[in-house]
Amino acid sequence: MHSCFGGSCQTAARPVDVCRQCDARGHSVPRQTLESLLIPEALQRVEAGTYFFDPSPDCDVVYFSNERESYFTKRDVRIRVGIKESEPPIPTCYCFGHTVESARAEIQATGQSTVAAEITKEIQVGHCACEVKNPSGRCCLSEVNQAVKKLFSRLILATLLIASLTWSAASAAGQQGVSIGNPAPDFKLRDLKGKEFESSQLKGSFVVLDLWATWCEPCVADIPMFNRLHEKFASRGVKIVGVAVESGWAKDIKPHVAKHSIKYTVLVGNDKIVEQYQMIGFPTTFLIGRDGKIVKKYIGTVPDTEAQKEADLNHEIEMLLDRGSLHDK
Repeated sequence: MHSCFGGSCQTAARPVDVCRQCDARGHSVPRQTLESLLIPEALQRVEAGTYFFDPSPDCDVVYFSNERESYFTKRDVRIRVGIKESEPPIPTCYCFGHTVESARAEIQATGQSTVAAEITKEIQVGHCACEVKNPSGRCCLSEVNQAVKKLFSRLILATLLIASLTWSAASAAGQQGVSIGNPAPDFKLRDLKGKEFESSQLKGSFVVLDLWATWCEPCVADIPMFNRLHEKFASRGVKIVGVAVESGWAKDIKPHVAKHSIKYTVLVGNDKIVEQYQMIGFPTTFLIGRDGKIVKKYIGTVPDTEAQKEADLNHEIEMLLDRGSLHDK
């Protein structure tokens, strides 16, 4: 944008607190925040003047100074910047070690969160050091409250969906997205031992892919069914894969796998696979053909209908095995 006065033309300056990479408005950070959290190589590039923290989740820039044309990204910071992370661990409180995953685990186990109260107590006795531990240079309490509020909202939504959805099998073809006849989205996750697992490893097999959560009662009720399907069809080239989402890290999921004696492969899910598979309720189960295309989709499991769902899956799998594949009759 230009403004011309008396024959001279000048370019309007961008506000000093707006990131040139993403247009997000930042806030100034104390010099000691930079000195504490930037890696040594980056710290050598810090110039005189004011730096701002970029709060945009989608921008790699963490600190910037438009006046000095000086920018520092996540790679320049010694710790993980929670607001810019999508994979666990996602820190919310840098002074006392709270994360999104630990807050979620407490909410799932107790139905409440004590994180904010614990942090407040520590602040009152002078144990807070956010200016040197929090990348934003500010007290993390508001960030924690926002994270907890988001977790409660998602849990409530999931509970309502579970209560209201009857399990149903999608049957219409030709639609875009994760619909019958369309390829199942590729994914890359980790198993409970930390080993990378890619969907390409399932190529050539019939697959039952179950997206579930450790705290979801209908999901847990389905586990014996999947164990039986695994025992019945594994030797015939059918693979059962459970993806635990909204359930924390591998160490949080392992006790549930042991408790319910899960015999099939369990992977650690993330927000990306939830979006890829357009998940709107727990559990969501896909039957996938050898060609990688979706054969059937089940959303939810109403109590006392597990036997009906199991019978349907048995029937569909037997039909696929008899035909060789859905499209190769």
